[in-house]
Amino acid sequence: MIDLEFIKQAPKIELHAHLNGCVRKETLQQFALEKNLQLDFSCFDRKDNDGQFHVFGIISQTIKTLPDFRRITREMLEDFKHQNVIYLEIRTTPKECENGCFTMEEYVNTILEVIKDHNQQKDQTMQVRLLLSIDRGRSQEHAQKVMNLILKMHKEQPYIVGLDLSGNPEKNSFQDFIKYFQQCKSLNIKTTLHAAVIDGQKVIDETLEMIEFQPDRVGHFNFFNKQLHDRIIEKKIPIELCPTSNFFTKGLKDMSEHHFKDFFYQGHLVSLSTDDTGVFDTDSTQEHQKIIRAFNLNKEQFKQLLINSSKMVFDAQLKEYLQQNINQYFETQQGQPN
Repeated sequence: MIDLEFIKQAPKIELHAHLNGCVRKETLQQFALEKNLQLDFSCFDRKDNDGQFHVFGIISQTIKTLPDFRRITREMLEDFKHQNVIYLEIRTTPKECENGCFTMEEYVNTILEVIKDHNQQKDQTMQVRLLLSIDRGRSQEHAQKVMNLILKMHKEQPYIVGLDLSGNPEKNSFQDFIKYFQQCKSLNIKTTLHAAVIDGQKVIDETLEMIEFQPDRVGHFNFFNKQLHDRIIEKKIPIELCPTSNFFTKGLKDMSEHHFKDFFYQGHLVSLSTDDTGVFDTDSTQEHQKIIRAFNLNKEQFKQLLINSSKMVFDAQLKEYLQQNINQYFETQQGQPN
């Protein structure tokens, strides 16, 4: 079994992390105190779907201002760097203040300022990029605003690398938003879709449409039949797996049931991510450790998993840099005990 410290020190890649979901519990408690909010934080101790639902409620009530978003972005970067993540893609749905105190563009620029300051630090080992998300639970008007923003910013802001479809999978459909992703594809803007998150025939049908669209990546891919499994492999669409999040969503009894096994051993590109570190009380090291232990991966398989993740990043210019770091780490650790 690979040692926990070996996993922590390994150069890791995070491709599926939502900004708001990665906030620290302590920060939320401080925000609640500053805003005079009487909130029950016991939901953080409940390791079930209902508890997680209440955590998201606390997040939405406490994080309101641009300084709030600036702080949680900075802390998110600190937390992932502490886990020796060398490439991080943050995703967030652009927000605007209800009373007009800030616009979507000001929100995105606030996040970008923190990313720029981080990336431009001397001898910076972790590079950070940003994905904008369309929330499928919101209106077409909101989606169009997000699209207008990415069209305006992606050329002048090199740290914006793609468009994501996220939100409540029971709301609306992929077809309601496909035009935005088709437009991104025509402009060589990368795309990723939350796919097959929940169960049901409607989801199966929608996921097939997503695969036929052929995004650059999909997230989760929890529920699939043989047709979807074979088709996504045939189309060679990489999958962002989030072990702890998937564990709760699928109601697994043991991590060895995770669908990692249905793709990794076939050579299909998958990465391991956290989804929401604050909500699921996890980090990049834990996510990798859970899969390594569940499937008894050796160091060569662990290395291959990280190399596969590097092939999935949306900033293609960094692939060689990432792979050099991964190869160097495992070469220097050869002969060391697990």
